[in-house]
Parts: sequence; C-alpha cells; structure tokens
Amino acid sequence: MRIASLLCVLVLSLSRVAWGLSTEFTYQGQLRADALPASGSYDLQFALFDAVTAGTQIGTTATSSGVTVTNGVFTVVLDFGSQAFSGDDRWLEVSVQPAGGSGYTTLAPRQQLTATPYALALPNLRTEASMNGPSFLSANVIGGSSVNAVAAGVTGVVIAGGGATNGFPQLIDANYSSIGGGYSNTITANGAQSTIAGGVGNIASAGGVTIAGGQSNTGSGNFGTVGGGQSNTAGGTNATVPGGDSNTASGAGSFAAGHRAKAINTGSFVWGDSTNADLTSTANDQMTIRASGGVALTVNATNATAVPVGTLYRDNTVVAWGRVSGNTLTDAFNVASVVRNSAGNYTVTLNTTFAGTALLPVVSISYIGAQPTTAAGVRIAAADQLLSSTAFNVYTNNGLFAAADADFNFIVTGR
Repeated sequence: MRIASLLCVLVLSLSRVAWGLSTEFTYQGQLRADALPASGSYDLQFALFDAVTAGTQIGTTATSSGVTVTNGVFTVVLDFGSQAFSGDDRWLEVSVQPAGGSGYTTLAPRQQLTATPYALALPNLRTEASMNGPSFLSANVIGGSSVNAVAAGVTGVVIAGGGATNGFPQLIDANYSSIGGGYSNTITANGAQSTIAGGVGNIASAGGVTIAGGQSNTGSGNFGTVGGGQSNTAGGTNATVPGGDSNTASGAGSFAAGHRAKAINTGSFVWGDSTNADLTSTANDQMTIRASGGVALTVNATNATAVPVGTLYRDNTVVAWGRVSGNTLTDAFNVASVVRNSAGNYTVTLNTTFAGTALLPVVSISYIGAQPTTAAGVRIAAADQLLSSTAFNVYTNNGLFAAADADFNFIVTGR
C-alpha cells in the first residue's frame, strides 16, 4: 500500500482553560493510500522544521496514535510549545503508519504552515500564554526580533520591540515586567514589575526597578531607578542614578550623579565632576560634592531679603582669606600675593577678578605674644574697599596713628 498525503493548516483551537488561547492549534489534512482517499485508524507523527528540506527541528516530535481517517480526512490537535512560532517560516513533516504498525513512512514534501492573512499585519508580534504563573494569569506579548523570549511560567509581560537575531535578544524572566526596545536588555527572575524602556545591555535584577535607557546600567535594589547614561548601578532600595557614567547608589534612598560618584551610605547624596577618580560618601545622610571649578550661587540676598540662618547666598560667600606674619603670607585661600609697599602699607592681590564694588575685605590685627600695654605697641588695621578688580590695600598704624608693620588676618567676601 502506497501512502501519500495532501495537507493544509486550518485554524487555531480554543484553549481548554477559561482565560484565553493556548499554544495548541488544529491541523486538518487528507491522507491517500494507493492514490485513493484512505479510511481507517492510523498512527501519525508530526515534526516541525525551519526549512523545507534538512534544516533544524523545532521542539519535539508530536505523536497522535489511532487517529480516525474518514474518506481521506483527519483532524489532530498539535502543540509545539510557546517558542515554536516566532515569526519565521515553519514546515511540518508528517510520518504515518497503520495503527499499531511496525514502521512509519515519512511523507514528502514537508507542508509549509501559513499565517492567517490579517496576522501578516503584525510580523514578529506574538502572544504566549503562561500556564504556570501566579493566580493573575495574563498573556505575554512579544514583539521585535524573533529571538526575544520570555521564560517559562512567566506571565503578564511585554517586550514591545528591539532585539537582534545575531545574538542580542531581549529577555524577561519575571512576572508583570516590560522591555520597550533596544537590544540585549534583561529582566531577571528577581525583577518582578520592573521596566527597561530601551537602551543596550541594561539589567533589572530586583523588583520594581526602572531603567529609562542608556547602556550597561543595572538596577539591583528594589524600586531603584537609573535614568540613563552608562555603567551606572542603582543597588540600594529606592536608590537613584539620574544619569552620567560609572555612578553607584548602593545606600538605601541614596542618590549618585555625574562621574564616578559612589553613594554607599543610607540617604547619601554624591555628585562627581569630570575628575577621573571615585568620590565616595562616608556617612549616612551626607551630601558630598566634588566641583573642581568651584560652586557658583546665583541668588542675591539684597537689602530687603530676610535670610534664614544657615542659608547661603552669593552675597555672603567667602571668596578669599589669608594670614600675614612678619610681612609673609603664611596661609591663604585664593590669594595670589601680598606685597609690603612700605611700613604699614600692604597690597593683597587675589586670583579672582571682581567688578565694581563687589569685593568686601575685612582685616583684623593678630597680636603675637602678650597684649600691648602702650600706645606704641597697639596696632590698628584698615582696608580700602577696592583698589582694582583683583586687589585691595591694607593699612596698619600704631596707637599714635603712625604707620607701623603688623601681623594681620583678612577675609574677603564678594559676589
């Protein structure tokens, strides 16, 4: 008896559970024996391949024993699992023997499985039903590259797109999570309810993580957030890295931004400038800032502003200070030089230029040794408000109002 077949796919079957479709589909075909429609009981085997000849088998071989064939027509229900149909072409290879026979005959050619016409409007978009997830089961929606995948038993997830077939898939292994785009993004088994909006090589490995994009960013603390950038890690619970690169917020509720900022303590805030070195917090609830170019405040207190204690405005910013002893500058900040012009007459030059009357120097005498007991031993200091945009004069006199050298300190405020 010569067996041949003419086969065609019909429709997806309804799932046997109440909440949606399964991965099963109904296959109906026509079987002929000696060129005539066959009737009787037959054993059928079905294998799915990615090519019409040779190729790679997809999934395992499905066997249907004792199938009733009437006037050549038979119907079976097949299921090759959730990963079988990713949008690429598939061919079905059918083998047959009389029921209880001793050897299968493989029919040729393989039959190509074709899509329902309207499904062609959404290439590489598929849904996968999870039968082993939590009680709130919902279908998984997977788009983008055919290699994008959802782990078995995971439910309610979305991969909206992205991925690449040359080894850069999007992967989700946690319930109710989503990946918007990009490629090589991963949500691990501990990343339930996490979101990766896009980017490349980002990983969410804790619950409720949000990674907006960027590259090689990691959210490993529950409810951590990485806004973007590169090689950033939000490792503490509720920690935040808004962007930048090589930043780590590992303390609970911590914040790290800029470059190589390490907020390792609870509630710490660290911002690093472009200096290529780590800047690390050292205590809980601490703010640490590295700004090699200085910190500029742009708010003026003005005469009418009531300034709360501890509030810093441009108007009360210390811009320079220094100590002069024996006509020598012994300690200073932002001071270029101090020159003794004559007895009791000094010129202080700063590194920073100030315009108009913005420079406000204050000078005080520093006595070395015992308190003076005579008018000649007393020293009095005064400073002009502004000699130039970078300098001011200091005048020192004794108690007889004669010019006399003195040790003095000065502090300069400005805006």
